[in-house]
Amino acid sequence: MATQAQASPALKNAFMTRHLNIWVRADSALFDISYWNRCGNPKMRLEEFEGQPCFAAIDMAMRVDLAAASLVFPFCEDGENTIKYAVFHKCWLPESAVDPYQNPLYVEWVEKGFIEATTGEITDYAAIEQWLREVASRFDLRACGYDPYALMQFSQEMTNDGYPMLEFRMTTRNLSEPTKMLDALMRAGRLEQDANPVARLCVGNVVGHYDARGNVYPRKPRIEAKIDAAITTIMSLGLSIAAEAESQQIYAGDRELLVW
Repeated sequence: MATQAQASPALKNAFMTRHLNIWVRADSALFDISYWNRCGNPKMRLEEFEGQPCFAAIDMAMRVDLAAASLVFPFCEDGENTIKYAVFHKCWLPESAVDPYQNPLYVEWVEKGFIEATTGEITDYAAIEQWLREVASRFDLRACGYDPYALMQFSQEMTNDGYPMLEFRMTTRNLSEPTKMLDALMRAGRLEQDANPVARLCVGNVVGHYDARGNVYPRKPRIEAKIDAAITTIMSLGLSIAAEAESQQIYAGDRELLVW
């Protein structure tokens, strides 16, 4: 247990408190960013996954700041049965927030295409809608998770148009398991991500808040810290894992093979 705690910021505080009787802050860095970096592949392209099943998630807590989306593609490499996950990120920012005096990184990331600047003072829903429609036209979109607090009207409109929108509330119950799974997949080398620097910033900012049962809630350490792309990664990964678990239950036991 000590060895695991040394390698994982997510486990270190719990180990120190429960086994060494050393009081520490309740929240600590959740992910070891070195593992995230090892999973980065800047040469990975969406074109490689044309027509493949994928799971999406959108996070847009504030329309005057960063909005993010993630795509997760579960896949198996040739000759292997172990499922791996390819993760792509998309970020938006209102033009008014692209200010070199406030955050010069935003300017650089917009110029390099890591962030799409939308016209006006607030993030344009139309840009996110266009992205989602393109995703559904190119890939086998199984589900798109969203937080109903921020995207209720948007999700209703997309649902009415036939898109597989799935409510994903920001609760410990929904986030804990996929958050832990993300950490485990990074360490096992079963995650491949597009090396988006915005996502890297968000993942590095996430801290973990643990309850008495060891469930973890990913949160930001301070109000100005950005974690949007990390949250959408957790959400889309959670949708993918849930779909795999449901598929395994369908074929478990003596049930007949389902064909559709």
